[in-house]
Amino acid sequence: MKPIFIFSLPRSGSTLLQRVLTTHNDIDSISEPWILLPLLYSTKNSGVISEYSHSVCNIAINEFNNNLNPNSDFYINTKKYIESLYKSAANNKNALYFIDKTPRYYNIINDIYKVFPDAKFIFLYRNPAAIFCSIIQTWGNNSFKRIFHYYNDLKYGNDLLQMHKIPSENCIDINYENLVNKPEKTLSTILDYLEISNNTKILLKNFAKTSLDGKMGDKTGYYNQTKISNSSIDKWKLTINNPIRKILMIKYIKYLDSTTLQSMNYSGKTIIDDIKSIKVKMNIIISIQDLFHLIIAFFTIKLRLNIFFSSSLKGNKRKFLT
Repeated sequence: MKPIFIFSLPRSGSTLLQRVLTTHNDIDSISEPWILLPLLYSTKNSGVISEYSHSVCNIAINEFNNNLNPNSDFYINTKKYIESLYKSAANNKNALYFIDKTPRYYNIINDIYKVFPDAKFIFLYRNPAAIFCSIIQTWGNNSFKRIFHYYNDLKYGNDLLQMHKIPSENCIDINYENLVNKPEKTLSTILDYLEISNNTKILLKNFAKTSLDGKMGDKTGYYNQTKISNSSIDKWKLTINNPIRKILMIKYIKYLDSTTLQSMNYSGKTIIDDIKSIKVKMNIIISIQDLFHLIIAFFTIKLRLNIFFSSSLKGNKRKFLT
């Protein structure tokens, strides 16, 4: 069972694409495995906070790997291990493919390619302004109060998606806007890339019946989404409802590397022109609320307070700070 990896940022439409593809008889999947993140991060000397001291563990693991055949044993055996887990997790044991759709995999794309050089790789892109606004709406309840949780996604994610070393002939690029505007054509391209039967119309008709078990993944509109619609393409503009948000969004798009945007088939100038064309009204209360949440987010990120105040790290802090 060969893996298909969907690389994207959160809120890019990856769950929709995953559900449609999983409807195919040759493809199986579960919500979001995440299994490769801790496994491949074990060889990295940063990016992990743990009770057992990851930095020391990393030294030991790399020393252990030095006793193996360089660039061989670790990756070959990791591949065997993960593929066995994919097959065990799949409901259809006869499926040709298993989709691992985990948005934070953008951090380890090149590592995944080393483990699975013969896998199928789908890069899914979406207008970065739409992603930003979707995060605000979906996870922030239309506010910036939780935006610091997604700082890395917004700041580094797009660049990391473009900095991979997977040869172009081994992967396929898809834009969310094309997926919802021209679903048949886009899906046909993907199925041809996967070299499986091109039953696009059946997939589009039946994908609503496909359920992906698990807590992870996008559940927004999950159960009432019966067909692919392009109504969501400009929905992000409704989130930009005051001057503060308009200024912030323009600054964000200007911050993103223009080459990165071009590689994803987007124009920074076009996106900024779209933002500038949005008519907003000054709502003092909402504007003050946005400013307050942005200030909190700034200091939270700057001082790493999200780590210090995280309830999930309570045990670690108690151990290392006492």
